Amino acid sequence: MMLRANLCQDFHAYAHDMGVASSMQATRELLAKADRKLDAIYVTNDMVLVGVVEALKLEKLIPGKDIAIITLANRGYPLPRGYNWSKMMFDPESYASTTIRLISQQIEHPDMPVSSMAIQATYIEGDTHLL
Repeated sequence: MMLRANLCQDFHAYAHDMGVASSMQATRELLAKADRKLDAIYVTNDMVLVGVVEALKLEKLIPGKDIAIITLANRGYPLPRGYNWSKMMFDPESYASTTIRLISQQIEHPDMPVSSMAIQATYIEGDTHLL
């Protein structure tokens, strides 16, 4: 999709903060650069989704009909109403407890190599990934 739309392949963020205005502007710039021919957007922060939705409304594009949207979602954080969001659900409490456990282990056993972790998101199918 990125190649078809002649967009850069470096995948830098189009929004520089998590504000609604910034994500609206970034979405509109992305749509303009692609001449409104985007198949899909993956929103990597659920707080940015509000701005994406507002930009799509201004452009008269409907998630799940005109453009596919999959968003990252933190458990417990409300997503914009009106859509059955297709999302990658992430559990911040699980991440925090794992992080605390790893830090505690490092404090108790400073000679051990530093541990790393990977927390997987769970895909929850909605309607917004469909076209």
